[in-house]
Amino acid sequence: MESLSVVTAAATEPLTAQEVYEQFLELPCPDAAQKAMITRLIPTARDVVEHAIERRLVTQTLLWKFDAFPTGRTTIDVPVPPLQAVNSIKYYDEDNVLQTYSSSNYEVDTEGHPGRVQPTEDEEWPDTEPRIEAVEVNFDCGYGAASAVPEVLKTAIGLLVVQYFENRLCVGDISPGIRSLLDAERWVVRVS
Repeated sequence: MESLSVVTAAATEPLTAQEVYEQFLELPCPDAAQKAMITRLIPTARDVVEHAIERRLVTQTLLWKFDAFPTGRTTIDVPVPPLQAVNSIKYYDEDNVLQTYSSSNYEVDTEGHPGRVQPTEDEEWPDTEPRIEAVEVNFDCGYGAASAVPEVLKTAIGLLVVQYFENRLCVGDISPGIRSLLDAERWVVRVS
């Protein structure tokens, strides 16, 4: 089994409420209630987009826990792209003591999709205590700042906010047009 939790949430959203008013809703002077609703809908729409494409948009730090390292030098695929950095790898050793695996013992591939971690040439993953969540990987993921998020994903968020704003009973549903935008942005891992 494995778990994933947010250590540090994104500091900003990919779109501001002002951008949504002007670019998607064409509300030059929204009232206070409209502003409040739009502001609440932006993180909801971002969350829906992130789950649909299985990526994070703006930089955030996550903690991934799983039961044991693979054997030998087997590569570990980090589950949430785009991977920016691995901050630490910790594990419970065979004496059930939490240890930090030295960053000099592994290499990180942030260019691949998904990002990967592998022991260096002369290293292997250490043995762990047979316990639930014996390994903890702390990592940063996302495109970076809001300005680095691809425009098509910002458009999908803006369109979702409009959909939710105009049809408050269908929050969570994704219209076919928005779904096609998101499907085009999903990464497919190909095995050769």
